Amino acid sequence: MKKLLLSILGLILGLAASAQEVAFQGPLTVTVNGQPVTQTATIQLSAPSNDEGESIPVTFTLPNFTLEQGGTTMFVGNIVLPDVPAVSEKALSKTEYQVKYALKQNITIQPGTCPAEAQWVGQMLGEVPVNFNCTVVEKLENGNIDFSATFHIDIEMGALGTVKVDFQSEKGMFAKTDDLSVTVNGQTATQKTTVFFTGKMEPVPGSKDEKNSFISLTVPNFTLTQGGQTMYVGNIELTDIPMHEVAGQDDMVEFSYNGNITIQPGQAAGVEQWIGPMLGPVPSVLKGYVYNSINGLAFNIDIEMTSLKQTINVRFGDYEKVGIASPVAGKPSPAAGIYNIAGQPAQALKGIVISGGKKKLY
Repeated sequence: MKKLLLSILGLILGLAASAQEVAFQGPLTVTVNGQPVTQTATIQLSAPSNDEGESIPVTFTLPNFTLEQGGTTMFVGNIVLPDVPAVSEKALSKTEYQVKYALKQNITIQPGTCPAEAQWVGQMLGEVPVNFNCTVVEKLENGNIDFSATFHIDIEMGALGTVKVDFQSEKGMFAKTDDLSVTVNGQTATQKTTVFFTGKMEPVPGSKDEKNSFISLTVPNFTLTQGGQTMYVGNIELTDIPMHEVAGQDDMVEFSYNGNITIQPGQAAGVEQWIGPMLGPVPSVLKGYVYNSINGLAFNIDIEMTSLKQTINVRFGDYEKVGIASPVAGKPSPAAGIYNIAGQPAQALKGIVISGGKKKLY
């Protein structure tokens, strides 16, 4: 487990060691005509692969950006700034490192995704001038990584004048964007989704050197779509799930949970009601993997929404490809850990089966 967290450290410093995304959550203050409005937001920074270790340009994303004026919400869209260069970097101490980014150019704001029915006006503005400055600080303490960010953007938005956007993170997270498949009543819908996760280590009681490792996972602004209608559920959050090494796999850890979760409200402006919190505790079964030096994340969640009389299956990433079967609520996985090509527990070693993430023919 120590090897995994050391890999995490190497990946995050300078956002340069590998293709990696990080996210920051905190208050976002938007000022229009001298009137500030503050809301909670999550921003993302991503960097392409770079084996040399030096700082390289990053992509900044502020998704589903909105403006509030006179009690009315204006849905602007996704602000995406590619190739933002690092303008300075320095060690603040033996355990802290700071990188500053800046960019001044014209951009076209892209349509947002949540709420799905919103009319996003940003693209209609054409190219708009932006002036962006961001500071990222990474800190290593007791084997755990904490990273924070602040940024300021001036956006010239025509008749609205200069819109000022300020952000101060309260929480830093890793992020992974991949396919999220949701199955309800046998019907599956798949879309690209960004999932957030963090890891931490805690000393094993009575041991000087050994540490336990945990992962916390968030599927933000989770929705269900049925019959062309979107149901806004909320944030699926699982906290401090124990991680364990996978036998025979040097670069993979697994995590699992079987119990109740309480779905939290989502963050997207303009959503009148998130139904998840009204459901109360819902029985859920989670099984997941982190692999390929943290570049791979895959998991499966079965959520029993008894009040809706539905079992919802949520699957993220290359779940089948690494040989993981969907957990069955209340039933443990076979001890052999062998599955058929459909991802179901294998009843016999016959034909093609998946064992240890690899296909085998018997």
